[in-house]
Amino acid sequence: MLYFGDYTLAYNSLPIPGWLLVLAIVWTIPWKGVALWRAARNHQRVWFVVLLIFNSLAILEILYLKFWQKECAYCSLVEGSEDNVSQQDDKQNNNVNLPS
Repeated sequence: MLYFGDYTLAYNSLPIPGWLLVLAIVWTIPWKGVALWRAARNHQRVWFVVLLIFNSLAILEILYLKFWQKECAYCSLVEGSEDNVSQQDDKQNNNVNLPS
């Protein structure tokens, strides 16, 4: 039991089943983490604060990731395959292909 002044919060007094609360936490944390990381990486301070403060069971985070995040060169390199990186290296090296 948790005691908050005159109010006692017991596990059995939650308005929802405990497994549903755990499921919501497990669902929300990864989405929130990725969205906060992308907002910080893209220097979107307003989005970072909004995503940090509001909890919407990952709905806001998913919408941000789908529609409002900026595309950055680093993010496209990380999400792309290694072929993209090697193609960019080839361009920088004047398309010189060395034997493996």
